[in-house]
Amino acid sequence: MTNSIPNIKLFKKNILAACFLGPMGIASLTAQQKSPNIILILVDDMGFSDLGCYGSEIHTPNIDKLANGGVKFSHFYNNSRCCPTRASLLTGVAAAKAGVGTMSNMIDTDKHDHGVAYPGYRGFLNNHCMTIAEVLKPAGYATLMSGKWHVGSYEKSGWPLQRGFEKYYGCLDGAMRYFYPVKPRGIHFMNEPDTLLKSTTNQPYYTTDAFTDYAIRFIEEEKKGADRPFFLYLAYNAPHWPIQAHEEDIDKYRDTYKIGWDKLREQRYKKQIELGLIDPKWKLSPRSEKVPAWDSLNIKKQKEMALRMAVYAAMIDRVDQNIGKLTSALKKMGIDDNTLIMFLSDNGACAEGGILGRGPIESIKDRNLSEDISIGEAWANASNTPFRLFKSYTQEGGAATPF
Repeated sequence: MTNSIPNIKLFKKNILAACFLGPMGIASLTAQQKSPNIILILVDDMGFSDLGCYGSEIHTPNIDKLANGGVKFSHFYNNSRCCPTRASLLTGVAAAKAGVGTMSNMIDTDKHDHGVAYPGYRGFLNNHCMTIAEVLKPAGYATLMSGKWHVGSYEKSGWPLQRGFEKYYGCLDGAMRYFYPVKPRGIHFMNEPDTLLKSTTNQPYYTTDAFTDYAIRFIEEEKKGADRPFFLYLAYNAPHWPIQAHEEDIDKYRDTYKIGWDKLREQRYKKQIELGLIDPKWKLSPRSEKVPAWDSLNIKKQKEMALRMAVYAAMIDRVDQNIGKLTSALKKMGIDDNTLIMFLSDNGACAEGGILGRGPIESIKDRNLSEDISIGEAWANASNTPFRLFKSYTQEGGAATPF
């Protein structure tokens, strides 16, 4: 929040205690001095260059402020896919060691459970690892989560409240709709389905807004109650498909992407060099092999594709607005200077849905009810500038994350 990380010496001691001494070790340290609050913010399927501080034209002033006032990594890696990244992030061990070597089971199916013969691929967090919430809770931390779980939901024993979190609001699975999330990709509050979905703002219900507002609510409840240091895991589903956003946010970008992916990649690449983020000796990777040149598309197709990217950009813009809301709330509560905030993406931009994306984009109603509308490979290639390939690949385009 400021130009120095709060209580960094104490934080390092606590993390070391958690790793080597266990919960009792960290508890003995936290008893001596109040520990910093910890907020871990994870976004979903966002490319390396999609933030302003990483080369983007997308308006992300709040995230940029955190990066410029703290530490910004240029070489930080994820596990190239949603579930394995989350498994490692929550447990600190290799994804397969935690039981989520690939996709996780959903609330209505265990099809990703490959059986006892393949313990690394059961599709849920096993009992041979501890989540960070299970470590911090007995050490005196309030453990709060809002957002996407996606590390196993077929059995209730694997849900957030059963894995160390005291409060939870969000979707147990992935790829939920933003305005109208429904079963099996619906919303849960604590251990129960939330079917009412009341908006937390003066606009229609939207997951990014709701996840933030419940996170702030949880913090405020803790401050009014036991007032312990807290660990908040805020896991947005944005900008994962289906791409859906508030129209006012889309309006900001309706003309932005008419330049096309070829010029956008060059524009972002140039800015990344100016920011000192990448070595000028690095050449911009070639356009993805199957992607056509922008100028080869007819005007109608260009208009459609520009709108797809505008919706995607609006989703990231909305995340940034909500992070601004969160940091303002911390400041209002007087705890911003003792809160460590970390931000990252679970993998690179997603090329699923074909070269030019899938699903209806022009009709607002159809777009916002879609289950799988996407930006496609062409724009994902631009999102991952200057790298090649995408989510699910271990090349930089899949594994490099802004952190």
